Amino acid sequence: MHTKLQIYDLAKDAVDASLKQYNLDIHKIYFLGRSEHVTYRIDTYSNESYLLRIHTNELRREEIESELVWLEHLSGGGLQTPRGMKNNNGQYVTEVEIGEATMHATLLVWVKGQSLQEQITLDDVAHVGQLMAKLHERTTSFQSGPEFVRPVWGEDSLRKDVEKLGRHYFDFMTDGEFERVQEIADKICARIHSLAKTGDTYGVIHADLHWENIVHNNGEPRAIDFGRCGFGFYLYDIAQSLMGQSPQGRKAFIDGYAKQRPLPADYEDDLESFFIMAVIENTSFHSDNPEELEHLKSLKNYLMKVMDRYLEGESFLFGN
Repeated sequence: MHTKLQIYDLAKDAVDASLKQYNLDIHKIYFLGRSEHVTYRIDTYSNESYLLRIHTNELRREEIESELVWLEHLSGGGLQTPRGMKNNNGQYVTEVEIGEATMHATLLVWVKGQSLQEQITLDDVAHVGQLMAKLHERTTSFQSGPEFVRPVWGEDSLRKDVEKLGRHYFDFMTDGEFERVQEIADKICARIHSLAKTGDTYGVIHADLHWENIVHNNGEPRAIDFGRCGFGFYLYDIAQSLMGQSPQGRKAFIDGYAKQRPLPADYEDDLESFFIMAVIENTSFHSDNPEELEHLKSLKNYLMKVMDRYLEGESFLFGN
């Protein structure tokens, strides 16, 4: 078993070996960052750019390949999303042997655009809501077979996040506060269990469409970084994007979405359940990172207030 730092070191060695399996006239290679992947921008002499990902997470080859199959479907509908490039063997996923380790690499066409640097307006938020609606609409025609494997965001994933939080909460949360989180998670799981999965409400979703995963080209928002994509309710996808938004921004997002695609009748209660689910997930994700501890402490009062309102059946998404 390799440590995370050892895996990152192996990923550096995998770059050249991976690129040899593609016919590219490489001009420059830029290191971008590392998280679930180690990423590089590849610029060519033919003025094309690509994103190289050396995968350092525990996803299987089938899961990585499935993401690119779905992206191919999205781009076929005219959406400007990342698109996977097949290697010289006609495969989306490239395997390279580095020492005793097998590394997976993928190459995607670079999505042109810039992150918004200036103040984000409500119109910008509404346009992203419309973009998400287009992604969902396109996905309704996607047919996934047994070979298509991606994570599922729902009851089981939420329970796993609560289990993780239970190992780390004591640094920023009291025992009583964690017990409330458990109570709320049980309520959310029961609600998710009661929802019908239809082609209009459930499918493959981005699951992480926040501002860092959006670029703009001539005022048009484009989604990037689909690494968390998986099966889930479309309302959960919306809820993930509403985190960090003001009540006015949430309303603008919903208005933009509804202009492109209708929302289910009486959707607000379910959306608030998924919003709380997303908040718990986010808290759990950062709970074992010492660098996030002060941030989690600063957010705790807000977190408890919103959860209390949810438990009391008081609407909160579009209010103060």
